Amino acid sequence: MTSDSATSEGPRPAGKAPGEESLAPQRTRIMGRISYLLAWFGGCVSIGTFAMGSSIVGTLNLLQASLAIAIGCFVIGVALTINGAAGYKYGIPFMVQARSAFGFTGTRLPGLVRAVPAIVWYGFQSWIGAGALNAVSATLLGFDNLVFYFIAFQLLQIALSVFGFQGIKWLENIGSGFILASLVYMFFSVLDKYGDVIGEQLIDIDGTWGLPFWGATMLFLGIYSTMILNASDYSRELKHGSGPGLLATLYAMSILPCTLFMGLIGLMVSGATGVADPIDVFANAVDNPPLLITTLLFIAFAQ
Repeated sequence: MTSDSATSEGPRPAGKAPGEESLAPQRTRIMGRISYLLAWFGGCVSIGTFAMGSSIVGTLNLLQASLAIAIGCFVIGVALTINGAAGYKYGIPFMVQARSAFGFTGTRLPGLVRAVPAIVWYGFQSWIGAGALNAVSATLLGFDNLVFYFIAFQLLQIALSVFGFQGIKWLENIGSGFILASLVYMFFSVLDKYGDVIGEQLIDIDGTWGLPFWGATMLFLGIYSTMILNASDYSRELKHGSGPGLLATLYAMSILPCTLFMGLIGLMVSGATGVADPIDVFANAVDNPPLLITTLLFIAFAQ
């Protein structure tokens, strides 16, 4: 890529391969601070967060689990700020940022390292999204076919990717607030439904502040480790005007609410019932069918 291509804007010049301009510095940025916060928030709705909460059942009490999540999110916020600084300042994506350390040819290695977990997460998230759509379909239409919706959901994601961050921006702006409200509702529904069991298994236990506590902190930190790697791909879309402290706060505050509610819901429901699947968690915790259907749809689109 030449210096001329790095400064090009507007329609793709003749002779350029499709997608080549995506490596050029971003000149037109489409995300303000609120849209940026909501984009990261929506990206945290994942099966991994539920699973991390389920995995520490019997190890930590509710206070210790909450602190482990908060510490992990704060560290992630700082790491995202540091690794996303190049993208934010210069408008470059991760693959261009990696050239400073690996060279043009060497960037294939971090690109491959990034691709493998991306494929795995794409499969997990597609399965969760398909499960949500299938639950809605089975409830409203009586049509229950998870494989069909898994394939359809992948096609939907491919179609969405055509619109790039513009599509992500509006989807998250619309959906994130409702998802947060749904998570708050589900959190208190779980407390109301399983309060006695939660008190016995999660509040009254001693837990530990030793290695298991720090291990849990690393779990909630590690679940977002791939996001650290991709930070510049997001930060290049954020409009200028935010200092490092504000950026770290934006990252932490976008990740913390979703992670806290989802992690604790996974912990509480798994501790009370043994259920770990997030779709089953929603179905068990939300007794209002219209709200459940609407929530599942937004969970699907959040993926």
